[in-house]
Amino acid sequence: MTYIEIMGPYGSGKSALHSKLITNKRLFGGRARESISRIFLREIGFDFSCIHHIVPSIFQSLFYWKPYKYRFEDAAFTKFITDHPEFSNILSEVRKTKSEENELFTGLTFSNLKHTAIRYQLGIVAKNEYEHFILDEGFCMRASSLIHEKNISLKDYFQIIPIPNIVIHVDASSDLCMSRQKERGRVHISEREKMDEMRDRYFKIFDFLESHTSASLITVKNDEAIDLAVSKAEEELRKLIDF
Repeated sequence: MTYIEIMGPYGSGKSALHSKLITNKRLFGGRARESISRIFLREIGFDFSCIHHIVPSIFQSLFYWKPYKYRFEDAAFTKFITDHPEFSNILSEVRKTKSEENELFTGLTFSNLKHTAIRYQLGIVAKNEYEHFILDEGFCMRASSLIHEKNISLKDYFQIIPIPNIVIHVDASSDLCMSRQKERGRVHISEREKMDEMRDRYFKIFDFLESHTSASLITVKNDEAIDLAVSKAEEELRKLIDF
C-alpha cells in the first residue's frame, strides 16, 4: 500500500487539492463516511452493494451510516492502538499539555488526534488493493503543533505514528491563505504574524521529514488556480506511483 498525506496551513488549498486528486479512481481519499460505507457493504455482501448505488443518500444515512458509525470507529481505534500501543502515551500527553496555541495552529487536541487515527485505520481497511491511500489532515499535519512542545518531541512522535510513503506539502502566501479563509466563512487565523508562523511550522515539519524519514516529499505552491496545483501534484506523484 502507498500511503500519502497532504499537509499545509489553513487556506493553502490542501483540502481542495485532496478533493480534486481523489476523483482519480486509484486514489482513495479515506473520508470516514466512505470508508465506513465500504466496510459495511463488504460485511453484508455483494447483493446489497448493487442496490446501494441507487439508494438516496438520506436513506443510506438512516440505514447504516448513523447506526453503525460508532461501532466501526471504536473497532478502528482499538485496532490502531493494538498496532501502535505507544500512541496512547501521545494522547495522554496531548490531553495534559493542551494549549490554546496548539488548538489555534493545528487543532492538536485529544479528540482531533484520535479522529486522525480512526480515519487512518478505517482507510487502510476500506481501500481496495489497486488503490493508493491519500489522507487529508493526517499525522504530519498534527505534528506541526509539536514544534515548541516540551513533553512530546518530533522524533518520538514520528517513531510512533505511521510514516507516509509520500507527503505533499501545500503552501500559499499568507495574504492568500487569510483571504481564502474569509471567502469560505471559516476564519481560523486572521493575523499576518500568526499566519506566517503557521506556514513556517510546516516548512519545519517538511525539513524534519526530509532529514529523519524515508518519505518522498512533494511541495505544491498554490498561489494561482487550483487546477494548476492539481496538475503539479499529479505530475510529481506520477514520478513515484502508478495511478
